[in-house]
Amino acid sequence: MGDGKRHRMVPALERPTVLIHVDLDGLWAVKRVYGLPETSSDMHQDPVYSLGAARFLDLFSQAQAPATFFVVGRDCEIPEKAALLRCLAERGHEIANHSYSHAVGLGRRSAQTIDREIAQASDAIQQAVGRRPIGFRAPGFDASPAVLQAVRRAGLDYDASLLPTRAGPLLRAAARFLRSSAAQGSSSPACRRAGVGHYGSGPVWRAPRAPYRCDPDRPWRSLAGRGSMRSSLLELPVAVTPRLRLPVHASIAMAVGWAWARRALEAALQSSGTVVYLFHGLDLVGGDEAEGLPGGFVGRRVFALPYRRKRDFVERSLHLLLSTGDVLLTGSFVERVRQRAADR
Repeated sequence: MGDGKRHRMVPALERPTVLIHVDLDGLWAVKRVYGLPETSSDMHQDPVYSLGAARFLDLFSQAQAPATFFVVGRDCEIPEKAALLRCLAERGHEIANHSYSHAVGLGRRSAQTIDREIAQASDAIQQAVGRRPIGFRAPGFDASPAVLQAVRRAGLDYDASLLPTRAGPLLRAAARFLRSSAAQGSSSPACRRAGVGHYGSGPVWRAPRAPYRCDPDRPWRSLAGRGSMRSSLLELPVAVTPRLRLPVHASIAMAVGWAWARRALEAALQSSGTVVYLFHGLDLVGGDEAEGLPGGFVGRRVFALPYRRKRDFVERSLHLLLSTGDVLLTGSFVERVRQRAADR
């Protein structure tokens, strides 16, 4: 594993903490985001689980790297998927909440609907793996006030929905382009709804790049120094570069290429004490192993790369993370933060 060069080993006192996350958006959920037709096999014969999740499990086992898998409640109700999730949990990985139905634009729904999405997913996860999740990520990085307020009402310990990037308008445009090209100009309600609610609302790019106690009414605002840590919500923003605040997570960085991705990830690691690095299940599924995903130039760069190229990118990223930082399970990190706050 690696990219043919040795990365400088950072002294222990300078090494950042790394939290590795994997969003297991099932193939059916990805298709739904882009208004694409779903097949009967998408839910039960899902390459995101049978290939992607299984391959991530093997890679993390080889590297002895703990990770947090954000899963959709509906997938937990499929016996084969539940069995794989139990295997992940038994190997020491954390299972977190990614909503029940992966409804992008969750923050635009009623408070009752959002509460139900979170509660049903937590119930399904507990049923599948025997432990209730303590963290949440909204589909589409929807760190809207309504979502964060619901996460706090649910009593979860942390949220990881916020992507503090300045590139939100560009990323939303790319999502719209993928949606329109995938649907070939379809004006169906599903197509019009797809992609709405990506990347939250408000000036999320103002948020801290490192974990912080957030204000659920203004998720980009830190509550440092005010109130009790135990009664507040810990936000774990997904990693971005320092000044331009460009996303460095694998699904986007892979489309740009390793040369840029390495520099961007190194910059994020060197400029923050804690880095949340995100993979998606499709990042280890080759373009010929998942059918019916968006095509075109953008779709080919995001979804259709061959498996060997995707695996090479994931291995290089994982090598850089492990050689530069200290990887912690998210729940362990959250407990450490709360303990330090209590000791002050």
